[in-house]
Amino acid sequence: MSKTGIADRAPAPSAQDTSAIKTGVPTAIAAVGLVWLAVTLAVARGTLHGSTGDVALSTAALSLPALIQAALFAGIAAGFAVTIGIVRRRTRIIAGFGTGLGVGALAFGTVLLGYGLQQGLETAVAASIGVAALLGGGIGTLRPARMLQTGLTATLPVIVLGYLVGHFSEPLLKLFGDNGTVASRYSASGYIGMTEALVQGLVAGIVAFVLLRRSGPIKVKDNRLVFAAYAFAGALPGLIIGLSEIFTRVGAAWLIDMATEFSDYDKILFGWGNGNRTNQALVVFFIGALVSLILYGRTIKKPAA
Repeated sequence: MSKTGIADRAPAPSAQDTSAIKTGVPTAIAAVGLVWLAVTLAVARGTLHGSTGDVALSTAALSLPALIQAALFAGIAAGFAVTIGIVRRRTRIIAGFGTGLGVGALAFGTVLLGYGLQQGLETAVAASIGVAALLGGGIGTLRPARMLQTGLTATLPVIVLGYLVGHFSEPLLKLFGDNGTVASRYSASGYIGMTEALVQGLVAGIVAFVLLRRSGPIKVKDNRLVFAAYAFAGALPGLIIGLSEIFTRVGAAWLIDMATEFSDYDKILFGWGNGNRTNQALVVFFIGALVSLILYGRTIKKPAA
């Protein structure tokens, strides 16, 4: 047999990479993502159902970031699980976007049929969630597969930390200096947000490095891509938060604009929330990537003299 024939029969790097993935893990991550989306949709429905006028707009604007973030993660996880065994790039991309479209259609229908909002408002919310899930399905086709699986797994503790901080917000505010005044509460909120983002970034980077390191070397044609894989895995949680913020601002910009017309308080509230989420995304993205890269760099052996 010729060398050319051997090369022709060799599996693609992405196929070799998927062989190291444990059976059922992508499906489990997808299940977590879909459950997270379902719970987020249910919570939002309880908050938004039957709301009208100014209250509905303000509540929808506040609920939208969490909904889009859950839809994006669910789309990525579902797209990854469906396309894990597909080697051909074009087929994988089509299948990934198709899966994201399916997840988005389910979320879109849930909002339209179950939320009971006025027509324009529910369409904006449903469309933003649906498009986020569609994009997520496309992201789920990225390879190496272990890179994406690790990034999705690293996102889970970041999500949990975010919910814990939200649940224990009042004790944390007092711990960070809230003494009952508006100024002290605003200052404490800023300190909590930055601390939360730093911890999330550290956790994302450490989890990404440990999981990729324990699963063995990444099989790619160019070894320089290994650095990119470690960086992407650590940065994916921040990327999800950042993309969710972009969808919140761009995909439903008119909704936010309408909500901020009500009062100066609304403008301050929404502006503060937008700034916090942007800062969180940037910190988690860069800290996660840097920590994963630094830890990986320390494992590289120096060439012999």
